[in-house]
Amino acid sequence: MATQVLSTEISLHQLLAKVWGFAPGVVDTEMQTTLRTLDSAQFSQVRRFQRLFTEGQLRSPASVAMFLYQAVGNPQFENGGFYDIRNF
Repeated sequence: MATQVLSTEISLHQLLAKVWGFAPGVVDTEMQTTLRTLDSAQFSQVRRFQRLFTEGQLRSPASVAMFLYQAVGNPQFENGGFYDIRNF
């Protein structure tokens, strides 16, 4: 909702800016490393994140940053849009 409101304001005021909703997928961060060490009583999704790590399905922070870098200025990414990195 906030993305939609802000994108409307940007359009109304003809600002040279865009706002997107963005889903980066599961990113391999220090928090991920910590979560994977917990047991299921502490974190119910621990097995899922361990599996994603084992199967090499976590994205690196650098790959997410590169995706965003390439998206800036790309007309495919419209003001107010929602983009899931897994769809690209």
